[in-house]
Amino acid sequence: MPAVGMACSFSQGWLAPSPQGGYLDRMRISVEKLTAEALALPADARALLADQLAESLDPFPEEYVRALWAVEALRRRDEVHTKKVIPIPAETVFDRVRESLNG
Repeated sequence: MPAVGMACSFSQGWLAPSPQGGYLDRMRISVEKLTAEALALPADARALLADQLAESLDPFPEEYVRALWAVEALRRRDEVHTKKVIPIPAETVFDRVRESLNG
């Protein structure tokens, strides 16, 4: 696995080494081959990989995102406590979704 912070460029379907050198200098991997290899992994490994890839796209540190969600959770809790919003039972929501999908 490349070192953290290893730079590489993407062009014409290939991961190519950066001027800094390193692991990718010794290996060129087509995105198609990388995708095929990833899809051959067991489901749990693919899920972990997908989670890590998605996480790598997030520009904010995890602690910041957690703090934002904590504030949002408190805001929603307060809206329920003050009756600003009325919660809908999950079964009702699922019934409505099923109805909308069935036309």
